[in-house]
Amino acid sequence: MTEFTKLGLSPAALEAVAATGYVEATPIQAQAIPVALAGRDVLGIAQTGTGKTAAFTLPMVDRLAAGRAKARMPRSLVVAPTRELADQVAASFERYSKGQKLSWALLIGGVSFGDQEAKLDRGVDVLIATPGRLLDHFERGKLLLTGVQILVVDEADRMLDMGFIPDIERIFKLTPPRKQTLFFSATMPPEITRLTKQFLKDPERIRRRKVSRLSCDSRPDLARSWVVVATVVAGFATSTRTGLCRNCSVMRRISGGMVAVKNKVWRVKGTSLQMRSMSGMKPMSSMRSASSMTRSSTPVSRSRPRSK
Repeated sequence: MTEFTKLGLSPAALEAVAATGYVEATPIQAQAIPVALAGRDVLGIAQTGTGKTAAFTLPMVDRLAAGRAKARMPRSLVVAPTRELADQVAASFERYSKGQKLSWALLIGGVSFGDQEAKLDRGVDVLIATPGRLLDHFERGKLLLTGVQILVVDEADRMLDMGFIPDIERIFKLTPPRKQTLFFSATMPPEITRLTKQFLKDPERIRRRKVSRLSCDSRPDLARSWVVVATVVAGFATSTRTGLCRNCSVMRRISGGMVAVKNKVWRVKGTSLQMRSMSGMKPMSSMRSASSMTRSSTPVSRSRPRSK
């Protein structure tokens, strides 16, 4: 295993990593981070759960440490297929950019254009967006992509499934030809292969599978990343408490006060519930009481904290 201290990251980035409790990098992190820090394009073939978000977030933080953003001209762009994935990337950037004077904005649907435009007007170093909302802002004249130095495309095969490939092609063409591209996809169907050949420049190809239960159990830095959950029967929490590993979903019996329903984690607080994502986001507003909760409970929309 490779320790983060051997990957060429700055002291500030290493301090942020240490604050999360991680010591050793996953295989894709160990391979992608040095290449990304060197400014080369990366083609990462990796599934969710391999640590790929940190594999592009950490080098982005370091490479953007010098410089300043201009109004409506982000210095880097991360494109994700869904609001949930974009939200996870934003949480990762917030976590790893602590101590750095970097700003970021999240452009997703379901949020007012006005709030998003206010952030763009102030200038952001990192713009995280879904394709549709990103192009909406561009067409409204509120965004320029000519200053993008680093472009990240995450979950490209899901973009294909959702019909976003024409949007991704347009985004590539709106950004400068001389930029670094970090491109990640779990699979490489012909259409994705065509994209990478068209827009990536001599990329470092990295292929990693999802972290297995065995390898996760054998690594203390991964295995101690737990979410406390409760066994759910017919939508209601039982008295049996377990721990769910964030990385490989292995369950371990420990004490605690969370409820898991449909891959969401609910914190029990008195008779009310508050939702936490498994990526460790802050609790949401109180939900209905535990006694009335069912599997079909609909989570309320999550608001992101403003960048500091």
